[in-house]
Amino acid sequence: SAEMVSMFFACAALGLSVDPVVILAGYPAVCLLSLIPITFSGFGLRETLTVSFFSLAQVLPEDSAFDAGVSAGLLVDLLEFVGPAVFGLVALPWLVRQLWRPRRPGA
Repeated sequence: SAEMVSMFFACAALGLSVDPVVILAGYPAVCLLSLIPITFSGFGLRETLTVSFFSLAQVLPEDSAFDAGVSAGLLVDLLEFVGPAVFGLVALPWLVRQLWRPRRPGA
């Protein structure tokens, strides 16, 4: 899914050497648990679960798992929420012009 790909690229961007198989095997559980309606859109919960995932999978030393997990989780949030929102705001004027443009009869 897109979240696993985003997590892989977030880890690569942060310089973390995480095996893609580990992400594909374990990160879906993080995504599923972040759907529990505790926080708004899973913010905060996803980062905490990512820290736990990195610790349990032992992909990073325990002292750096917290920083890496929070950073990777926030970067995934940035890729999946902020990026599309900015794109939508940039495309909004064009979309409004297209919707309010007069249509020719028969076209």
